[in-house]
Order: sequence, then structure tokens, then C-alpha cells
Amino acid sequence: AIVEATLRTKPKGMTEWSCRLLAAEQGVSKSTINSIWQGHNLKPHAGIERAPVRFSVDGLKHSVTAGKLIDQICEGVAGAARPNEPMFIENTGHPVNDKLALAKATRSRFDLFGAKWNDTSGTRNGHFAPFAWSG
Repeated sequence: AIVEATLRTKPKGMTEWSCRLLAAEQGVSKSTINSIWQGHNLKPHAGIERAPVRFSVDGLKHSVTAGKLIDQICEGVAGAARPNEPMFIENTGHPVNDKLALAKATRSRFDLFGAKWNDTSGTRNGHFAPFAWSG
């Protein structure tokens, strides 16, 4: 029943089971869930780190944070004809949007999946684009 629940169901409002949630749902201990998952080589959380995502836009400045995992800021490169709007490149084939605003990365920090990066030099290229998130 535990293997079946792990593979075929999801907790309400979530994408996969945690050990704690499944133990409570099944009325068993967390160690029982861990033992069963290890015995069946199940790793529901492999490669997943979660944090609340926050976006903000202030003129040409765009920022995103995801808890302590990601903290990035980029500033759009102002266009000559409309200085309050960024310059764009189109027909890029980028998976998020085919039209990208050119930008300069002013802060880029991440600490996730065992990798760390901290660059506040302001010398890196950046870009941003609107996208629709679903899932």
C-alpha cells in the first residue's frame, strides 16, 4: 500500500509525498516509510529543492528570489527610441520566450543542489522575458 501510494497518489496541493506526510497518511512511522522507500529504491525528493518564489519589477530592474536558494537581479539595457523600455532581441529560440529583453546581471547568487555562485560584479550579461507559469 505504501509503495502504491508513493507512486500513484499525491498529497493534496503538492507534487509528491514527503516521508512525514505519507507516514501520517498511512498511520506508520517515518522510519517505516524510509525503510520501504530504500527497499524499493524510491527517491521522491531526488533533485528537488523548494522555496517561495518572489518576482519584482521596478522600471528596468527585475529581480527574483527563491528563499535562500536563488537571489538574482538584472537591469534592462535601455532602448534609444524609448529609454523607459529595454532593447529586445527576437527569434531567439529560447524555451521561455522567443523575444528577450537585453540586460546586465547586477547580482547573481545561488546555493542549490550542492553548487554555490556569488557574483555581484555587474559584468555579466542577462536577459528577461514574460512567461506563463503553470503546473
